[in-house]
Amino acid sequence: MKRSVFIFWSIASSMVLAAEETAPANSMLRFVNGDQLSGHMEKIDHDQLVWNAPILSQSVPFWLKKVLDLKLPSKIQDSEGSHEATIFLARGDSIRGQLVSANENWVELQTWYAGRLKFKRAWIRKITIEEKSELIYRGPNSMSEWTKAREASAWNYEEGSLISRKSGGIGKDFELPDEFELSFDLAWRGSLRFNLSFFTEDVETIRPKEGYEIIFNNRNLNFRRCNGSEWLNDAIVPELSENEKAHIKIQASRKTGTVCFYVDGRIIGVWKDRAVVGAKFGKGINFSAQNTAPLRISRIELTSWNGLVTEQPTPNLAGIVGRGMATNDGTKHKDDMDVAESEGRMLLRNGDSLLGEVESVKDDQITVKTPYREVTLPLNRFKNISLKEADLEEPKREKGDIRACFSDGTSIVFRMESMNEKTITGYSQNFGTAEFDLSAFNKIEFNIYDQKFDSMRVKSEW
Repeated sequence: MKRSVFIFWSIASSMVLAAEETAPANSMLRFVNGDQLSGHMEKIDHDQLVWNAPILSQSVPFWLKKVLDLKLPSKIQDSEGSHEATIFLARGDSIRGQLVSANENWVELQTWYAGRLKFKRAWIRKITIEEKSELIYRGPNSMSEWTKAREASAWNYEEGSLISRKSGGIGKDFELPDEFELSFDLAWRGSLRFNLSFFTEDVETIRPKEGYEIIFNNRNLNFRRCNGSEWLNDAIVPELSENEKAHIKIQASRKTGTVCFYVDGRIIGVWKDRAVVGAKFGKGINFSAQNTAPLRISRIELTSWNGLVTEQPTPNLAGIVGRGMATNDGTKHKDDMDVAESEGRMLLRNGDSLLGEVESVKDDQITVKTPYREVTLPLNRFKNISLKEADLEEPKREKGDIRACFSDGTSIVFRMESMNEKTITGYSQNFGTAEFDLSAFNKIEFNIYDQKFDSMRVKSEW
């Protein structure tokens, strides 16, 4: 740890260089000058955070105005129910759980970390719904879960992410089922050169001989058998050259040779291996960085898949050009869900849409009032729900506001009222007062409205 005046003025009298203490600390406190101190938090009392660290002979308080963030060990607990809803709130907040009720004034969410939370309609920007499948893996959680490639050890685990800064591979034998769905956040700097392989046997190589491979070369995608010379399909995705991050999702079946590929929730292609019968497959997944540009993979989620293809890409939209697909005029694509929401329509997983307003939600069922009649359907059939129009509002900024970041990538802002080793209690106009299980968060950010610290927060991502 670097020597710092503002840290050591308060602990000089109590600090001991306890070299013999080798037990790993499970949290990291980061200060606004760039210093950091491993250990664990005991409590927050008024404007001070009380910290216990291996190098300290006793617990020490630090002023919160000098703290940038607190990084925590976290967990994601699988919850009951057939769906998972994400509520998007004003100012970029978002939160996940099971939708238990909704009307023109309120939306109620059931969570494992804070019980039921009730949100005023005026704060809500949109709601999306995901169908729950059997969870196989969610992470990454540590480097020990993964196997580095024999050829090059380029990857490291940092703050809930796998990061590479040179070419090399990493893999894991997941005991993949015959059909699965994999999603993850991919971020990069500079040129995107990355290979994703799945149904592989050897997870210790950058060149697996079995399974399938998707090759990312900036905005160009190629799909083929591993170690094969014939391209099974290709596509051009403009977003991959316009941005430096994307949410990737694939659905794959070794029974049928079908692979569905999505970028940021949009279907890019439904690809087919017509010679799948008799092919050799393994049960692993391999990631391979192909250059020295920084690359980060986070929010990996692996679930079972039912093998049903529910969406097809439109051949001449979105700047997508695939094998056997028509060219296009380069028109900027507008996401189907954005279009549906602007028209007050709700998208269903089978590709249909429904015009109407939510009347009620109960027992994983949603009742919608359409121009013709009321219909009741299971919630997990929907991709989004449309609420009755309302005058939208934004919550006020409060002194003492913090940003609490969940390990699934969502985050919420609230005024912290108390915090100890197990829970954090806070107030927000979004949901009132609530007590949260602290293990749901992987980071707590302080001084969030001080713009001079923004660059430090962005830099810390890499």
